[in-house]
Amino acid sequence: HIDTGPDRVDLTQKDIIQRTGMAQSTVSRAVNALADARTHGNPYYIADNIPHPMDRRYRHVRLNPRGLAVMRRIVETLK
Repeated sequence: HIDTGPDRVDLTQKDIIQRTGMAQSTVSRAVNALADARTHGNPYYIADNIPHPMDRRYRHVRLNPRGLAVMRRIVETLK
């Protein structure tokens, strides 16, 4: 089940690393590409990369409305 509702969970980059087993540098580049901080090529602008309000070393990653629309199209295609 993929949560597409407004109460969806934000993940930290550390959460993504732990869940996927990917390297920190790979996750960081992927998040930057999905958000607006891609250094090579154009970013996709489908996720928000939000600094943690209390500890700026941590960032929360969440699909923005454009990203949710892309995800919904993918889920519908896979049905």
